[in-house]
Amino acid sequence: MHAQQDRPCLRRLRPCTVQWRQRAAAITMALLAGCGGGVLESAVVGFLGTGGGQYFQDDPQAMGFQPVDCGGQPCALTLAVDAPPDPNTGVPAAVLFGTSYAIKASGELPNCTDASGRVEGRRVTIGNCFSGQYASVNELVSDDGKLHLFNDFFPDLTTGVWVDVNDASRRYKFTAFAGSTSTGCEITSSGRRVATLAVVVSNYGTVAFDPGTPLIPATRIDSLTVQGGDRWTGDFVGASGMRLSNGTRSIDLERRNETTSCS
Repeated sequence: MHAQQDRPCLRRLRPCTVQWRQRAAAITMALLAGCGGGVLESAVVGFLGTGGGQYFQDDPQAMGFQPVDCGGQPCALTLAVDAPPDPNTGVPAAVLFGTSYAIKASGELPNCTDASGRVEGRRVTIGNCFSGQYASVNELVSDDGKLHLFNDFFPDLTTGVWVDVNDASRRYKFTAFAGSTSTGCEITSSGRRVATLAVVVSNYGTVAFDPGTPLIPATRIDSLTVQGGDRWTGDFVGASGMRLSNGTRSIDLERRNETTSCS
C-alpha cells in the first residue's frame, strides 16, 4: 500500500465521504417512508447496477482501516455481474429491476483472485474475499467497517422510465448519453419537453494512481434541466431512484421497467 503521506487527498476529504454515506442512508429511508414504506423497496433498497466495475480501497493507514498489502499497488477489486445480458441493452436486466444477482470477483485483495458471490439488496457476499454492504451508490463497506471500497460508477439512465412517485403522470425518458450527460425528455399530460441530466462521477480510481488529484468522493446528480423549466440537483438512491431538489421543492423518481419514447 501507499504510505500514509502519499495520499493526502483522501485523508483530507474523508469527512466529506462520511457525510455522503449518512446523507445517502437518510435519503433512502425518507424516500421509502414517503411512499408508504413498500412501494419503492424493490427498486431502491439495493444499489442496483453497481455490481460490475472496479473498486479501489481508500487509505487504510491514514483512516484506521484494515491494512491490506497489494504488492505496493493500489488495492482493487473487480466485480462482474454473473448473468446473461439483455439482448437489447447489453446489461443484465435483473441488475436494474431486481434485488438479487450473482457476481464474480477478481483483483489484488486477498482471496479475491477468482471468487464468486451474490448481491442481495444492499448485501454483498463474496466467499472469503468480502462480506459487507453498499453504503452509497459508489461505496462498499465491510461488516467490520474496516475495509472501504469505491467504484467510480457512472449509471446508464437509458433503460426503463423514471417516474415521479408523487405524480405518476410526470415521467422522464433518457434516450442517449455522451460523457457525463444524458439527454431525453420530460413527459407530462401537457406533452413532452427536452430534458438533460448531468452527472458528477467520483474519481477514486484516478486518485489511487495519482494522489495529487483532487478527490470527488461521490457520484451524484449535478443537474436535471427541462427546456423552459428549472434546474434540479440531487442524489441517486441506489441506481433505481433519485431525489432531486430545487430550493424547498423536491422530486422523487424511481426507475420502472417500462418503455416509452420521446417522439
